[in-house]
Amino acid sequence: MLALLITYKYAVLVPFTMIDGMLAALLCGILVALGYINPFIAYTLLVTFNIIPDVIYYALGRFGIKSAIVRRLFSRTTIFNESVKIMDRLWKKQGFLTMLNIKLAYGLSVPFIISAGAVKMRFSVFVLYSLLTSMFICVVLIVFGYAIGSSYALLEGFNRYRNLVFAAMTLIACGILFLSARHFRSYPEEASHTTS
Repeated sequence: MLALLITYKYAVLVPFTMIDGMLAALLCGILVALGYINPFIAYTLLVTFNIIPDVIYYALGRFGIKSAIVRRLFSRTTIFNESVKIMDRLWKKQGFLTMLNIKLAYGLSVPFIISAGAVKMRFSVFVLYSLLTSMFICVVLIVFGYAIGSSYALLEGFNRYRNLVFAAMTLIACGILFLSARHFRSYPEEASHTTS
């Protein structure tokens, strides 16, 4: 995936962000550190296209819950009805914290975002919470990816000295083995002289 992002840059970033925004933000940080992409363009694309799937999931919860098939399916389970009541309270009392925790629950966010639509949370408030949490999470992940990319670039600088370091480590290891073998070879002789 990193090779695709390096080659096609922003054209691949858009669909990849809609599929997995957190991993895309981390990879963008690495590419920013290595100088392949512009951090401001990447950040803008990440935040923008991180919100689009949230809006789609919200719409599924808001309008999909009205379909006869979905209502019939969920009316059979009491777990869904109780969960909707709990999520309704969470969205109304602590909406921003709920959105932040949902976004951080990697891989589990989709049903919870759908629940925001199912409990009929105001769309403008939902988009605001989604925007703010996406902005925060993208900044954190880009900075983290930048740190990873910077350390990789630093290691690349030491790459030319790699053979010298391994040769020195091999000589030191051989020296330690030689000295310890010599010491242990002479040990039984010393032990036999002291006992007699």
